[in-house]
Amino acid sequence: MSAAVTLLAGILRANEIAKGRHLLGLVVEQCSYNLLNRKVEMDLLPACGAYDMEVIPWEPLGEGALAGVFGKTVEGLRATSHVTERVERNRASLEAYERLCSEMNEPPAVVALAWLLNNPVITAPSVGFRKPEHLESAVHAVQLKLSPETLARRQASCCCQLLKDHQEKQSNTACT
Repeated sequence: MSAAVTLLAGILRANEIAKGRHLLGLVVEQCSYNLLNRKVEMDLLPACGAYDMEVIPWEPLGEGALAGVFGKTVEGLRATSHVTERVERNRASLEAYERLCSEMNEPPAVVALAWLLNNPVITAPSVGFRKPEHLESAVHAVQLKLSPETLARRQASCCCQLLKDHQEKQSNTACT
């Protein structure tokens, strides 16, 4: 059984036990969730919504990949092989994303955080600040309202990757 299935089963079981005992169930879940990692949309987020749980996603900027990686000096976390491989694997989607942000005249990090905050089950992304402007970007993201057209464009550009990842995971699971 995968870790995701075990986590989901635990959330469901804990909330059902609490409900049966007339107690408050789980109230918050913390998971990795961002525009590059949307697997939780298939099961975890709907379950959290059904139990009125709030979600605090960590890694909301995909280890910096969603903060605008093209045309910037690569240093720090972005210079690690793990992140550079992630950027290369998602290059087409990230390029489309950065074009969209440019058209909106908004920094990519702000748009990534605003996209998360558009989901009613998300309480607040867990963000780390190394510089004062990181905090300013996060505050601006709270104020940024994404139009339905912007959300649809972003959904279309990464939906194919989400489905592809899910299909690959299913075929790998079936083979093991």
